[in-house]
Amino acid sequence: MGKAILLFSDGYSISEIARGTEAECRKIMTNKYNDAADNVEALWLEQSYCEENDAILYMNGEDVFIWKVICI
Repeated sequence: MGKAILLFSDGYSISEIARGTEAECRKIMTNKYNDAADNVEALWLEQSYCEENDAILYMNGEDVFIWKVICI
């Protein structure tokens, strides 16, 4: 596995969350997604997803969290 960067956006800014292997970044992304999803209504969870290298979590009708693993 190669090196990767995990990026995050809350719709207002973009930040780097982690650097490491693809597997490490994916694990961090999944954990962040799951932690944030604990506070989201079922309606918005149905539209959200966490896949191999990206995740989108609709927090409500206005806010969205986005994670992206980028291989470098």
